[in-house]
Amino acid sequence: MDAEPSTSVAVERVTEPFSGMRLVRVTGYWQGATAPPTHFDVRLDGETVTRCEPVPVTVGGQARVNFGTQFPEESAVTLAVVAVFAAGEHVLASRPVASLDTVADTPHQPGFLGRVLKSVASGEVVSPARWAARLGRAAAKASELREKVQGRLLARRFRPRDPHLGYVENTAVTPRLQAAMTAEIDRFRHGPTFSILVPVYLDAKKRIGSRWLRRAVESVRAQAYPHWELCLADDGSTDPDLLRYLDRLPADPRIKLVRRAENGHICRATNSAADLATGEFVCLLDHDDELAPHALFAVAERLQTRPDADLIYSDEDKTDAAGRRYDPQFKPAWSPELLLSYNYVNHFTTIRRSVFEAAGRFRPGFEGSQDHDLLLRVTERTDRVEHIPQVLYHWRSLPDSTATAAGVKTYVHTSGRRAVEEALTRRGIAAELYVPPFATKLGLPVLALDGPDDGPSVAVVVSGEAEAARRTVRALRQTTAYRGFTDYLVIDRDPPAERLNRMAAGRTEDLLLFLEAGCEPTDPRWLSRLVANLRIPGVGAVGGRIVDATGAGIDAGIVTGMRDGIAPAPAFAGLEPTAISYYFLAEVTRTVSVVSGRCLLTRRDTFEQLGGFDARRYPHSLWDVDFSLRVRGRGLRCAVVPGAELKRTGAAPPEFLPSELLSLRRAHGRLLDPYHNPNCSERTPWKPVCDAPLSLPSEATRPAVRALVVAHNLNNPEGAPRYLSEIVLGLRDRGALAPVIVSPFGGPGAAVYADAGIPVDVRETPQSRRFVDGLWTPAEYRAARRTADAVLRQHRPEVVIANTLTTFPLVEAAARAGIPAVWIIHESYSRETLVRLFPPFARMRVELAFALAARVIPASHDTAALFTHLNTRGNVRVIHNGLDPAAFPPVRKLPAGPVRFLAVGTVCERKGQHTLIEAAARLARERTDFACDLVGLRSGIPYADYCRELVRRHCLDGMVNLVPETDRVTDYLRAADVFVCTSHMETFSRAVLEAEAFGLPILSTPVHGVPEQVFWGANALRFEFGDAAGLAERMREVLANPGLRAKMAAESRAAFDLHLTQNEMLDRYAAVILSAARQGPRARTPLAAPPTAARRAA
Repeated sequence: MDAEPSTSVAVERVTEPFSGMRLVRVTGYWQGATAPPTHFDVRLDGETVTRCEPVPVTVGGQARVNFGTQFPEESAVTLAVVAVFAAGEHVLASRPVASLDTVADTPHQPGFLGRVLKSVASGEVVSPARWAARLGRAAAKASELREKVQGRLLARRFRPRDPHLGYVENTAVTPRLQAAMTAEIDRFRHGPTFSILVPVYLDAKKRIGSRWLRRAVESVRAQAYPHWELCLADDGSTDPDLLRYLDRLPADPRIKLVRRAENGHICRATNSAADLATGEFVCLLDHDDELAPHALFAVAERLQTRPDADLIYSDEDKTDAAGRRYDPQFKPAWSPELLLSYNYVNHFTTIRRSVFEAAGRFRPGFEGSQDHDLLLRVTERTDRVEHIPQVLYHWRSLPDSTATAAGVKTYVHTSGRRAVEEALTRRGIAAELYVPPFATKLGLPVLALDGPDDGPSVAVVVSGEAEAARRTVRALRQTTAYRGFTDYLVIDRDPPAERLNRMAAGRTEDLLLFLEAGCEPTDPRWLSRLVANLRIPGVGAVGGRIVDATGAGIDAGIVTGMRDGIAPAPAFAGLEPTAISYYFLAEVTRTVSVVSGRCLLTRRDTFEQLGGFDARRYPHSLWDVDFSLRVRGRGLRCAVVPGAELKRTGAAPPEFLPSELLSLRRAHGRLLDPYHNPNCSERTPWKPVCDAPLSLPSEATRPAVRALVVAHNLNNPEGAPRYLSEIVLGLRDRGALAPVIVSPFGGPGAAVYADAGIPVDVRETPQSRRFVDGLWTPAEYRAARRTADAVLRQHRPEVVIANTLTTFPLVEAAARAGIPAVWIIHESYSRETLVRLFPPFARMRVELAFALAARVIPASHDTAALFTHLNTRGNVRVIHNGLDPAAFPPVRKLPAGPVRFLAVGTVCERKGQHTLIEAAARLARERTDFACDLVGLRSGIPYADYCRELVRRHCLDGMVNLVPETDRVTDYLRAADVFVCTSHMETFSRAVLEAEAFGLPILSTPVHGVPEQVFWGANALRFEFGDAAGLAERMREVLANPGLRAKMAAESRAAFDLHLTQNEMLDRYAAVILSAARQGPRARTPLAAPPTAARRAA
């Protein structure tokens, strides 16, 4: 080399924004008169860790080569950067690793006075260029302030709201829906007339006037269903304003009025209203309450499929004097045991008039509980009871109403007790009533059954660990008041179902009680209460309420269809000892789908007729779930009795094998629990959510919704764009969407849409890059918003579907235009990650978009939890990703060659594939019977170069293969034996789903959505992110045990079959998108008048 080259090298520590991984970043250039280096090496203690390729550039007319890389920080003393030439090498920099600088988040800035002094000293205070720059900065600040003010004004339209107000908005009856219901009514095969009974009474002393009655009457007149008659009975009111209103009732022949000569109270007044009734059904409405506009339509619609129904009831909520709706009561399906506890049916109640008359109408003397008494008598005559899980009734909460507090009317307690006592007598049930302690404390009219201490003989089978079982038996003998029981201990190593069956086979007692070891009764009357409830006609199994040592709930019955439809879950687990559950469902006796095997009482003959527990299909778990479902299949009911409370110490949450869950689904179908309201969470039993199940007349979904679909890129082989294309194409093919795709970048995905006949609008602008990096400035954001406004004006969508977090500008643009947006989020970003990724201005707009979107859809609950602080409007709805099972037929693997470990995903820091390479290096010291394939190598990523060099350093060539990105991933999945996920960030991994589809055991970090995809200990083993030693141990475990691999493989395929299919995923997206579209322009667009309606108008 003739002359010394010009070089510059910068070495610093940085933090990878997604994973928080500590990295070393090296950048620099080389400029010289001779040929440039062939490459640059970065060496730690003399060993090359990564290699950089030179990038030729021209700066100031001079040619030079730049280089740069970054790699995970390693333990070392010295770092050297070396330029490698064909004939030798040249050390550009060498320094101790300990001396490397860490890049600060924000550099230190001098204070105001310091900046002034520096400006004066340098003379720049009088520089025109500097003043132009200052004015530019001032204009930018003013623009930023204007954007912030406009954002806050926009946010005021989308204030935080109570979850129920979200439900109210999402289920509002729009003009389009109203027209759709009218069209649907024309096709009803049966159009019953409903007689709405309204007793009216107002005392002049209260000075209330006719205000609430007017609202009640108008709510009836606003019904979408036209076949009704309003039967009013004035019970001697003295309020002059009310009397004037009754004299001037709307001139509608369907409104009838009878005036009673004297006040006879609510029972006689309602019966007088019933004298006016001519309809097939009577409906009950209080004079100060309101019906939802679709109340009668929903009942008539149910009668089209259940024409023999005699009693129909709905969900309800409360409304205050200002019209604010709150406190929804989402109810279970018909529960005779719950009705004995309190009148949970309440409103909106519709009864076939012939049954109403046969039951004897309302009985004077039961005022305060007249509805409860009537329902008890009606349901003794019929079991054809239907529940509509929609809020059809708004119960007015006024200071002296029962809606405010049941204790306001003390006679409610006495009349309610008398109604239940007489019902027990009529039914021949030998039981006494008592008030549960919580109801006594709160002054609630809630009751429970207690039984005698003598009765049928009971075999108490205690099963479990020896010492816990002995402790349980001691507690039973010391505290149980019921005399007719014998206890038996089952202590062996057989699976639970098998050992319980064996013990039950030799018993001669009338009843069998299966009790988990460790359970101890907290009340002597526990068994008397269980027996009393089992003796109710129609009940086939009962269970107690299980609490832990502190009194917190473990289970109060089992809810099926939890974990997003995959598995059952205990109701009210974790309920604090002093807390009251949702509408007392953990404290009162009620019908349930499943009784927990921790405490299960049934008749011996029922147990034997059902063949006991199914130990073949459910040897370890779910035998109690299957048994309860088979009990119900015989037309019997299951009930939980919280008055039989047992304390269980050291109870572990239930763990289910995917194979047993799949057996349960194949035997009983995808279980939707009728005793758990569909308006409540699929994750947490009895937690109301904002998004109701979609219930729209078919006309409301036609024509297809015009959707503007925003893709952040069109690189279709990638995860997020690929899922988006599957959703869009699937919903288009169903006729639900008429989509147009818009994207700031072109790409191969454009052809996927174009080939399907879907228009693609690529808008590449100077701001397009910001949809990738998120580094928006106010000026760029304004320019992008103008582009977005133009796109919305051109395509006039009814809903915007934005894919990935970085498409937030389109969410805001849609909100400004009054168009609902559905925002699909694939990123699992914590608050700290958001701070690292987005500058303050962009972060503010991201956070605002969470309030502006009609729905935000993360693909996992863990991801949703990261954004909890932004979910101020309750508009977040999780939808797991789903694949088409037909595309993944089960694969039978034949053992051959080394065990192959597979990792799939772009090789980058976020995926952390170097952990697998390090783990393989540890194993390679002791064995060679394995190989690793890392599929997803992409050029231009420094981390990929680091991984390539890491393989070389550890001499793993041939054992660890780095495979470029490919669309033939299935070939590698088919050849693999074990799948490895080393990621720090996965929302709901497609690669993990596909690995399960191919029946691969999974080794994974517990990252975000992965725990919702796998079953730890069954089909997956876990290790921590970056823990190469932990991963090596897991790999060693599956290598040493082929039997374990085979079991995990079978469980993986079962896990895949349990997850949402692609069609089920599309069902959920269709429901959310159509529901969101109801709030925008589509809601305001009337339907064309149907032919029959046009003829009627003519």
